[in-house]
Amino acid sequence: MNWGKSIVLVFIVFAGFIGSMVYLMVSQRVDLVREDYYQDEIAYQKQIDRVARTARLSRAPALALDVNRQQIALNLPAGWEKGKLTFYRPSDSLKDQTIQLVSNQQTVSTAGLITGIWRAQLSWSANGEDYYYEQTLTQP
Repeated sequence: MNWGKSIVLVFIVFAGFIGSMVYLMVSQRVDLVREDYYQDEIAYQKQIDRVARTARLSRAPALALDVNRQQIALNLPAGWEKGKLTFYRPSDSLKDQTIQLVSNQQTVSTAGLITGIWRAQLSWSANGEDYYYEQTLTQP
């Protein structure tokens, strides 16, 4: 094989490699923290206010993971009106789950959660004010 054919062959292999890498990178799914990330960022001051209000509570909410029973026991301060618990999966937004709360002391099953790191995001309303609490959990 002469030099001309070798150079052309190297360019063809290189172009094929670059083309396959571009295809792989374009077909990869990229999860944002939220789909409405930019609109949510503009309204972030409200989130800061919710967290600050929660920090001022005399009795903070409690989330306790019971690994053996595969459940979380949660305890909200008295006087709450409505709330929700969101299991946020940082690595895959398709696995996120939201549960509407029915009482200030209840247990929520974690049997459907896959192994790994989760953020339990608790938000509720009481006396016309919104509150937010977040805790990182590791599902074994």
